[in-house]
Amino acid sequence: MGSSLLRRQRLLDLLPRIYTAQPADSAVGAVIAGMAGMLARLDGDMTRVLHDRWSALATAQRPDEADSALERLGHMLQVYRLPPRLMVQGQQEDEFGLHLRFASGRHLDDALRDLLGVGWSSADAESHARGLALLGEVFSGLRFDHVAFDETLHVSLLGEDAAPLARFRTLLLPEGGEAYRQRLRLSAPLLTGGMTTPRALLALAIADLGAEPSLAMRRHGDTLTAQAMPLGTRKRCRHCAGTDPLAPCVAASEILFEARLTDNPVLDQEHNEPAPRLRRTFNVHNASLLADRPILRLTATQRPIAYPAIQSRSTGEIALFAGTLKPGETLHLYPDAERLDLPAYDSEGRADHHRWLQSYPEGRAIVTAVGRPERDVSSDIFYLWGNRFDDMASRFGGGAGEALRCGVLDQAVRTPQLVSGDNALMLLTFAKPDAEFAGAGDTTHLSVFAGLNEKDGTRFALIDGDLAHSDQSFLSLLLQSLTQTDTSGEDEGDSAAKPPLALQLEWVARPPATFRLRIPKSAWVIEAELRGAVALMRQDIERARAAGVRALIDFPVPPYRERQDSEALPPKLQAHQTNRELNEPGEAHLAITARQPLADTQALDEGRLVFGGVLDATPLDWSRLQ
Repeated sequence: MGSSLLRRQRLLDLLPRIYTAQPADSAVGAVIAGMAGMLARLDGDMTRVLHDRWSALATAQRPDEADSALERLGHMLQVYRLPPRLMVQGQQEDEFGLHLRFASGRHLDDALRDLLGVGWSSADAESHARGLALLGEVFSGLRFDHVAFDETLHVSLLGEDAAPLARFRTLLLPEGGEAYRQRLRLSAPLLTGGMTTPRALLALAIADLGAEPSLAMRRHGDTLTAQAMPLGTRKRCRHCAGTDPLAPCVAASEILFEARLTDNPVLDQEHNEPAPRLRRTFNVHNASLLADRPILRLTATQRPIAYPAIQSRSTGEIALFAGTLKPGETLHLYPDAERLDLPAYDSEGRADHHRWLQSYPEGRAIVTAVGRPERDVSSDIFYLWGNRFDDMASRFGGGAGEALRCGVLDQAVRTPQLVSGDNALMLLTFAKPDAEFAGAGDTTHLSVFAGLNEKDGTRFALIDGDLAHSDQSFLSLLLQSLTQTDTSGEDEGDSAAKPPLALQLEWVARPPATFRLRIPKSAWVIEAELRGAVALMRQDIERARAAGVRALIDFPVPPYRERQDSEALPPKLQAHQTNRELNEPGEAHLAITARQPLADTQALDEGRLVFGGVLDATPLDWSRLQ
């Protein structure tokens, strides 16, 4: 390649014959020979420059070099070296500890505010003391002292172990040369190659956190899982290198953390209407690939609300509560799964969605209030569905003895579906606005309940559990009231159109064009976050994602587990037997109550509550349980 004769021969092969036919000693031949010589010298110069550059890239950064060749290459590829997390102007160490001097007190406040992620202000004594205490919690084993408006932070050891101080010193140093070289080698091809596959995004995230991705990734349904290994593991493990996925992993005990990428993840959605208007549609947007039936929570705030209902103008479905909500009461409606594709919501091979269906497959409806026991009103929930109740072409009844047409009327705990896109919903009530509902202790009241043939009064007071089997005239009365609901005009009255209600809808969705990157927090991830690698990873994922695709990144904390030692805090046992003075085990079942200072609230939609306990087989002295 470097020979001028070889260059001349290649030029002759490329040039037209009119030039190549000329003799070597001619003017044209001299020009061709000169061009070949220039190309040979240029090739030699480029080879020498490349050798010099790659030699510099293969060596570590010299102490007197401000910008190494490796960093210059990283700048070309837009993969930058992590700077020190704390930029100090000077530092000094003596027998009392480490003293960090910043450019000014403001620079110190900004640096610590960025490190802790909370407000830090030297001017506020409470914020200043809280920040110093939080520093001591993040870096256990160290003590931090700082005088307000001073530019020096004093760090000292609390014990003899010097490891905490060495851990804190890593914040004062830039990213290591070898760590930066490995990260550049792994992330540069992904960022410059335009790869947006799940495998490429997982590899990029793991590389940014200072680890090496194992190429033997595994998929569980909609989720791809990758393991993060120490740098250099793929050189000695065929399983992690991907050359032999069936071979056993020789570094299985060295896993640093796991990263999971889920396509179209299952997300919780919520919609609140603090003051909905009756007979006025409001829009609920469901950004999901699937339809779902939402959990409904309806609260009466000021006065009783009789027979409230919610109607979907998009699907024609209605959910009706045949009862009255008193002020302060909330109706919680957990629907069944009729016409829902529940397996499509399974994520990572687990069905941890719609948790209430595990305990109540048919759904459940309860009414709660502060200071009152909850009431099960599942039998008072009715589901109505037709083509469109306000459609002129729909027929819901006919002559004598003719059954209901084009509609469904069931006693079922079921809410209207939220389809993909926009959903027009509307709240209804089926009682006169001026009707009063008497309490249990009232002897005189103004409640008016209408019969079947009457025109005035609270018409739906007779709805009961046999409504679905009622005669045609009663169903016609109900559907006639639904079809006569006015939705076009604007009611200026406060009693009818502005009821004291609050509505909340909760459902799950699989949003399109979305992926979620989930990395559980471990000791390695926490250290990477202190170095600033987590912020770098978020930036790189944002650069690497495809246009129009939303990226969700979270770091869930592992479940907190604590073993309760009975010797440190012995449980209090209480034996109780109904209508018995003597507590004898042979007479009936013994109820044992364990009282511990720990408490947890179990919501209905969280699934089945499981309480496990282990009882010792030691015989009990029943005479002491008195």
